[in-house]
Amino acid sequence: MMHISLTTEKEDDKTQICNIGIALSSPLRVAILSQLKEGEKSITELAKLNYVSVSSILFHLRLLENAGLVNIVSVENNNRIRRYASISCFTISMIFNSENKPEDEYKIYKSSQRVGEYVNANFGTKSGLITISEAFLLYDNKPFIPERINAELVYTNYGFVEYAFNNDFKSSVIKDIRFSLEICSETPYYNNDFKSDIVFSINGIEILNYTSPGDFGGRRGLYSPSFWSISSSQFGKLLNIVIDEYGVSLNGEKVNDKININKLNVDKNNRILFKIESKKNAINCGGFNIFGKNFGDYPQDIEMVIRYN
Repeated sequence: MMHISLTTEKEDDKTQICNIGIALSSPLRVAILSQLKEGEKSITELAKLNYVSVSSILFHLRLLENAGLVNIVSVENNNRIRRYASISCFTISMIFNSENKPEDEYKIYKSSQRVGEYVNANFGTKSGLITISEAFLLYDNKPFIPERINAELVYTNYGFVEYAFNNDFKSSVIKDIRFSLEICSETPYYNNDFKSDIVFSINGIEILNYTSPGDFGGRRGLYSPSFWSISSSQFGKLLNIVIDEYGVSLNGEKVNDKININKLNVDKNNRILFKIESKKNAINCGGFNIFGKNFGDYPQDIEMVIRYN
C-alpha cells in the first residue's frame, strides 16, 4: 500500500488515525521511516543505526506496523531466522469534511481503447469480431487476426479479453479509477433474458462480478451498422465502474468494499490492465458482447478516467 487515505467519517479510519498519531509522535520512529525509504533493512541494522537495542527497535517497529506504515517479515536463512522491515506507505491523506473537499484539487487523465485493441484474449467455441462493414467468425480460438483492430463489436460465448492502458501514475496519489463500457450477454441471435456472469479485473485483481440480464436485440442499436442483422445482438448496458479508497461502485452503487484503490498495484507497473471475463464454470455462463463507439446505443469505446494529484 503506497498511499493511505482516511476520513473521520468512518469509525475504522478514526482508530487508524489515532494509531498513526502515536506512531509519528516519536523522533526515533520518524527517523526509522526516513531510513527505510532507502530500502528494506534488518532489525539488527536498524538497531545499530539508531544506537538502541534490538528489543527497543522492535517495540518502535510494532507501533509503526500497527499504524500501517511498515511491514515486518521473517526470513529463514542457514537455519537462522532474520527479521526485516520495509516501508509500506509513502503518503497519507486525511479528510475531515468530505462535503467541503474541493473537486478541482485533482487532475483528470482520460484514455480509451477500441474494443479490438486487446493485448490478451482467450475465446470460447463461438466468437467473432464485427467491423462497420464486415463480420469475422473466429474459429479455433484465433482472436488476434489483423482485422481485430477495426472491430466495433467483440463477442464470445465464454473466455476473456484484456486491455492495457498507459500508466504514468506510479508516483502520483490516485483518487479513483473509472472504467466505462457498453456490454451484454452473448447467445445465438439474441435473447433479452439470457443472463451472464461477467468478471472485471484490474491488474489481475478481481474487483467486480456483474450479472448481465440479457443479450439485447429486437431493435437496431442506435449506432449499429445497417448491414448487421436485426436478429443478432444490437446493444448493451452502459456500465460505469469506479474504484476508490472506499471500494468498488457500479453505476453509483457500492458493490465491493473489500477491494480498494490501494490494492491494485498501480505503482508497480507501466500499464493498467483491464480484464473482462466470462468463466466457463460460472453459474450463468453466458459470454459477452463488447460494443465500440460505432455499435450499440452509446458512441464510446472502452474508457478509463483517473483522478489524481
